[in-house]
Amino acid sequence: MTKIDFSFSGGYANIKGSFKEDLKKLPNNISKEISELLESSKIFDPDFKLKKTSFFPPDIFSYTLIISKEGEKKELSFNDVMIPETLQPLIARLRELALDEKYRRKK
Repeated sequence: MTKIDFSFSGGYANIKGSFKEDLKKLPNNISKEISELLESSKIFDPDFKLKKTSFFPPDIFSYTLIISKEGEKKELSFNDVMIPETLQPLIARLRELALDEKYRRKK
């Protein structure tokens, strides 16, 4: 069982979004896609690290990502500048899903 709790905010328009879900409750194609992105992100690898920086341009996005998977839990807080390449595809997809959730709630 894998649970994801993702939120972000920032940008020029101070956009906010969140996505919180158990992968088992998602459609199979989305669950499989997120599982593959999670695996390729190497987030649970012992040597996984966010980029260190002292450069924080204005209006960047800030993120919080909590993943619970098979008894392991990973909590990260970071911004656009700190995202390692391996994590970028997962964050991009979770942002899409978060914005989709936000849109559906407005209808």
